[in-house]
Amino acid sequence: VGALRPRLASNTLTEVTASSLPRSASTRPTAERSSSGDARRGGSACRVTLKSTRLASTLHIHAAMRTPNRRGLSFVLAALHLLSLTLCTSYPTEKALVQTISERVATINIQAQLSKLREGTAQSSEEWSQTEEVGWIRVPLNHFVEDPKQAQTGTRLRTLKGTVPIDLRFPGDPQYTEENTLLVRYFVNRQYLDSSEESRPFHKQPAFLALGGENARHNAGEWPLVYSLAAKYHALVVGIEHRFFGESVPPETNGGSLESSKLLFLDPEQAIADVVHLLAKLNSGADGKQGADNHRGYVWIAFGCSYAGSLAAWAQARFPELIRGAIATSAPTYAKLEFPELDQHVQAAFRKEKGAFAPGGNKRAAGRCAPALQAALATYDELIDSSESSATRLKKMWMLPHPDEFNNDDFRYFLADLAAMSVQNGNRHRLCNCLEAEGMLRRSVLKNTNESRSSDILVKGLHSCFSKWQYMGTNEGAMIYRLMCLFDRRCTKDTSKPADGMARAWWWMQCSHVGYFQIAPEKTKTYPFPLRSSRLNADYFKNFCMQVFGGEHELGKSGELSHVVGSLQNQIQGNTKDSALEHSAQNSSANGPTSEPLRILYTYFLEDPWIETGVQGSVREGVLVKRSSCFSSVPGGEEELPAVKGHCGHCADFHEQQEYDPTALNMARNEIDDLVGQWLREAAHVRR
Repeated sequence: VGALRPRLASNTLTEVTASSLPRSASTRPTAERSSSGDARRGGSACRVTLKSTRLASTLHIHAAMRTPNRRGLSFVLAALHLLSLTLCTSYPTEKALVQTISERVATINIQAQLSKLREGTAQSSEEWSQTEEVGWIRVPLNHFVEDPKQAQTGTRLRTLKGTVPIDLRFPGDPQYTEENTLLVRYFVNRQYLDSSEESRPFHKQPAFLALGGENARHNAGEWPLVYSLAAKYHALVVGIEHRFFGESVPPETNGGSLESSKLLFLDPEQAIADVVHLLAKLNSGADGKQGADNHRGYVWIAFGCSYAGSLAAWAQARFPELIRGAIATSAPTYAKLEFPELDQHVQAAFRKEKGAFAPGGNKRAAGRCAPALQAALATYDELIDSSESSATRLKKMWMLPHPDEFNNDDFRYFLADLAAMSVQNGNRHRLCNCLEAEGMLRRSVLKNTNESRSSDILVKGLHSCFSKWQYMGTNEGAMIYRLMCLFDRRCTKDTSKPADGMARAWWWMQCSHVGYFQIAPEKTKTYPFPLRSSRLNADYFKNFCMQVFGGEHELGKSGELSHVVGSLQNQIQGNTKDSALEHSAQNSSANGPTSEPLRILYTYFLEDPWIETGVQGSVREGVLVKRSSCFSSVPGGEEELPAVKGHCGHCADFHEQQEYDPTALNMARNEIDDLVGQWLREAAHVRR
């Protein structure tokens, strides 16, 4: 043992060294460990562990000599024996040993799951990705020509340079180079196509386009609903990754892939122009697939969830002759700098935790979820303010990267957003049940009858609940979430290709075009339990933008958001065509502008906080807006959902249909199905 430890300590692989483990368990002097009663108890436990693992590994090694397929297990047992040998010399008690091993295993699991997310092999996409093709299309970094009138009038006028895919003539065209173009990734799924004439109900080929939003893409359809409809209508499925997200980033230069000078070309209009180039390429057969799937022409239906839903609707409104219709679920439709309504909506959602929805079935606990969450987050707020050492200790508990330097207010934003996401993703039942199980809903805790004990229950309970969730497809949900750069300004400053595929680009969108700064609302009688710290105000978000991007983002330059989103939404809710994205004869259609009507369906669910940014007011003909509630308006008539599986939040209708889904959710899916079928029949000359 004495010979083993120095070699391990000096090894660069520090997974099992004392120096890589929590200080509370690794820095006690050897003399102190050996002289305590705890050490004697720990030593006894270690002796049993060492004997067991040594015996098991020895037996398996002998067995492996005769049975080769057991060799893998023998190596594992031998490694476990060595690990036990090392840890037992460094840890005084069974509790310290078990805690340390648990923490290391959790960290390894987190890293493995994050790796899967980064590589696009998360469980939710594996079955689709295996049958899909990956392609790249070269597009201009800047699709637009600025109108010279802009300098005189101050009006923002931009005209598309063209829609003929430039990668059809690259690198032959001298005006396009590696430096002023961008490769955008897309996915194609042809498994639902049927080449037999009799099996097709349409003369033209249905084709579904799933637009990418503020994250990396891993497959064509992205959502189960898209695939199920594709199977029904024998449709081609294509998914495009949003520029500057995932792998669709400019090449590395001295300033990095995501330096601000390049991010100037990240906005919704540029992304829609990427879509136009891709569809032009596929419609022409230039992707090399000129077989049965496109010889009669495509009928494109666009799909999108959240911000991607907005893009789908805007793209259809701007290019109705190219995109037949659009399904947009949970789509925010207008830019909004400050967004306190999100927190208020989350509070209101928790008020439904009553009757059949009471946490853990305990009706006495009804109505206590929001107060408990508010108390827990307020406790964190106070501890963070109490001292830097206290703040650092909490960050280490959450396993945040570089906890000594992680900004305190970024930590507050991280915690508050986890709570909001529980409602957004339809998980408030799960959260409330967990709060109940952790003892956070007890009256004695909420009334703070024992300050020290209440504080301990609230802090540890919140951490436990978020760590246990099956969040983002993993069992260490919040731990995965914390590894993203989204809440870490130090990480977001990095201009190189992002590991998480989204943070810096999305912050640019927020700071320049969409806003949605989730500030703390004022405490009122209607909303008595604000979840966010008062420090999460407009100044916090503006300072974040300035520290990450300097003054180069739109908010830093003009003091307000750009007019891109407003211009796009005017196409859907206004009475006249906005000139911000001209699509004249040379820009969009060889036959000139068309009179194609709008065909857009927006769907929202009342539990989703982002409904607050949804379509408001009148819309143009052909635009449908459906808002669904999973709760009856009759007192006591709420439709009962299982505590863990019920989902009626953000983009709920795009998820896979389950037997326990509420009626309103299934009705929304049926309406999407009916409308898609109608659009295809109208466009594709139905066989009778």
